[in-house]
Amino acid sequence: MLPILISFLLFIGGPTVYAAPLSPLEASLVLQGTIPDDDFFLLTRFFGFQVGETLNYQSTSDLSGWSATLSGTYLGASLNVSYSGDISAFPAGAITWTSSGSYGSAAWSGSGSALITDTLMGFQVDFNSLLTVGSNSGLENVLIDATEDVSGTRFVGTSGTASVNGSPLLFPPFTKTYEFPTPLIFPPKVHSDIDFLGHPIIINEYFPTPVPLAAPFSIVGTIATVPEPSTYLLLVPGLLGLLGYAWRRRKSA
Repeated sequence: MLPILISFLLFIGGPTVYAAPLSPLEASLVLQGTIPDDDFFLLTRFFGFQVGETLNYQSTSDLSGWSATLSGTYLGASLNVSYSGDISAFPAGAITWTSSGSYGSAAWSGSGSALITDTLMGFQVDFNSLLTVGSNSGLENVLIDATEDVSGTRFVGTSGTASVNGSPLLFPPFTKTYEFPTPLIFPPKVHSDIDFLGHPIIINEYFPTPVPLAAPFSIVGTIATVPEPSTYLLLVPGLLGLLGYAWRRRKSA
């Protein structure tokens, strides 16, 4: 009863605390966490899921956008992809990106857009992407709601449509969490993992420099597949990941 009473008193007497708006550099980091995860997931849908595979992600970013590479091997085939992102229209307009490269002997081509809107407790992302690898194609139109508090950032709702080679994917409940260690830990790491029905699929470990973010900044990190029952993999959506900050500034109204 006491916790309920305290909550009520805070509601009627305390200020409303809400998440600070995303800065352009934070928005860039958010999308750089989303896009390669999403593409890696689609790659597993095109060619099959394998546990213990790791890809390397590196990027440089400024106030106009970012340039990045995603490289490594998956299922024994070499992957080399270049990304180019444009954040010049943020916050009023959508962030856009393109990707090109190869997976084995197959050509890789991708593009997309994301409109990020601040909300009272976090932000919302209208995410749209298209990826073609050889004869395979994946399409996603997804709306994600995210909340932020002192413990981190979490997806609280996802809806939309996605398809792989013309076959629709379903969207079960899932969560996404983030962790940003204290500044005493060096090098600083943005760790993110996504869970579908309580089972993680892909884990990111990104090391941005400098922290707090300042233009220009760089990212060096990895994206790895982890064990997941195949029954869940048949259902998961294509959007895999937003990178966020647990330490983002808060403000009161």
